[in-house]
Amino acid sequence: MILTVDVGNSNIVYGVFEDNALKHYARVKTKEPILSFLQTFTNHHTIEAVIISSVVPSVNEALVTACEQLFYLEPIFINSQMTRLVDLSIDQHHEMGGDLVCGLVGAAMKYKAPCIIVDCGTATKYMYLDEHKKFHGGAISLGIEKSLQALIGNAELLPNMELKIPSNLISIDTITAIQSGIVLGHAKMVEGMVDSIKSQYGEAYVVLTGGLGNVLNGHIKNVDVFDDHLLLSGLNAMYHELSIDEKNMLK
Repeated sequence: MILTVDVGNSNIVYGVFEDNALKHYARVKTKEPILSFLQTFTNHHTIEAVIISSVVPSVNEALVTACEQLFYLEPIFINSQMTRLVDLSIDQHHEMGGDLVCGLVGAAMKYKAPCIIVDCGTATKYMYLDEHKKFHGGAISLGIEKSLQALIGNAELLPNMELKIPSNLISIDTITAIQSGIVLGHAKMVEGMVDSIKSQYGEAYVVLTGGLGNVLNGHIKNVDVFDDHLLLSGLNAMYHELSIDEKNMLK
């Protein structure tokens, strides 16, 4: 079984694959202790390899230690130069985070191209992949949760509140009004960005993913599919793409 790990700024997502099928899945806060969680999460699984995408270098050492202690394995950390499943031949490909690479690979392997990937997490990221699976670039904005935190953090009288779709677009109470502006406003921003990308590049299949994608799922008119496991699928595909020599070299 292959353990895939997607380390984001807010959450770490773990997935166990067997024969390219996702068998076990969990999403936890990045600050949670890694060793104790992994010990429980993988208790009934025989892990043969670990592949990791991380945009939080400060937790990498803890992941390596956990893998060595629990599985007697050294994990593979991915980068933008490791895959031939998508064409990343842009000048700044070395700046791409592992999450972007995994999202592109996952979309290329599971869906028809051209496609637009919208990844909603700490940031909301847009990526365009053409019909030849060539990456053309993307756009990045502040994510829904961080937008809400920024507003509350800069307005002393505002209370903490749940991040959810409100019952009404227009409201007379402050909490519902903020939820409408932040969440529904973000959904409309995504719709507008997707339409703008399509107007420049043409029609494309739209994939929504990310830890906060479920908040917006069903409220963005031009999204074709919501895939909560897209990045893990990309990690699994990248692992199986590597040759034995490449796997040994990357450990």
